[in-house]
Amino acid sequence: MTSIEAIFAKLAVTYGSRLQTSLGGMDAYTVRKHWAHELRNMPDWAIAYALGNLPDRFPPNVLEFKALCQAATAPQQARLTAPKGKGPSPEVLARLGALKAALTHAPADPLGWAKQLKRRHEAGDKLTLFQIEKYRQALRLGVPQ
Repeated sequence: MTSIEAIFAKLAVTYGSRLQTSLGGMDAYTVRKHWAHELRNMPDWAIAYALGNLPDRFPPNVLEFKALCQAATAPQQARLTAPKGKGPSPEVLARLGALKAALTHAPADPLGWAKQLKRRHEAGDKLTLFQIEKYRQALRLGVPQ
């Protein structure tokens, strides 16, 4: 939630000394605490709307500011729509189905990465010492000293 201090900073910049005059000498802490109470459930987008639509001639009191917040309309969420047309081809659907089946039914080998590194190492690929050490640790082959 937007802080009351941020709201009052905007009001002070906008209205200058008129803000202090409008408070009538009331204790700043008490005024801010009252504003915080009144605006406690106000969403940030409503407060932003109110701060962007402040009256020109006078600083609003808390009830006027709250009314400005309540006049805001909720931002619209962007909605994605499916492209118009026939949709995916039967071939694409078949490939997706096969991929889904392979991913959901094949148990994953938790040491597959280590076995792959070992095969690459044995095939002559250059691996870092760290890679060699870790695949050997994982496969319990021991690490050369």
